[in-house]
Amino acid sequence: GFYDLAGAIGSDLQASARHLCERSGAGLCAAGWNISQSTEKALKLLIKRKGQTPPHIHDLQALAARAEQLGASPIDRSKLAAIPSNRAATSMRYGGDFPLSKAKAAYEAALPIIRELLFEAKPSMDYDIREARLELEQPPWFAFDTEGFRTQLRSADKD
Repeated sequence: GFYDLAGAIGSDLQASARHLCERSGAGLCAAGWNISQSTEKALKLLIKRKGQTPPHIHDLQALAARAEQLGASPIDRSKLAAIPSNRAATSMRYGGDFPLSKAKAAYEAALPIIRELLFEAKPSMDYDIREARLELEQPPWFAFDTEGFRTQLRSADKD
């Protein structure tokens, strides 16, 4: 249902943030996969909210086009392009090379897209979308030093 999908988005974002902090090859690939999954699930949540069954694909561009066909607000394609999609995303489950700078860019591109998709989806009146937005901006699940995390991400720009 809506709540399971919405909850999975938060779990994927949490995992991607943890993997980003590893700053290693395998961790960064895992971060890329989790970032892609969180974006995919947000797109599919909106498609479900529009009364349709989302296709079983990992192609973010195709999912975005489908959501827009159903009346969703335009989705920033330049930001979407920074997020691993389709085979590029699924291959990350098995390793590969995903530089820290690209992982950071994907994470930063995904957050506003997901935020807007969740806001537009509003699964029900019981679902406090403002709370979901706050969680995306300042995740309460950070068990590590948030400022240290931001410093690590900023240092990626210099790599």
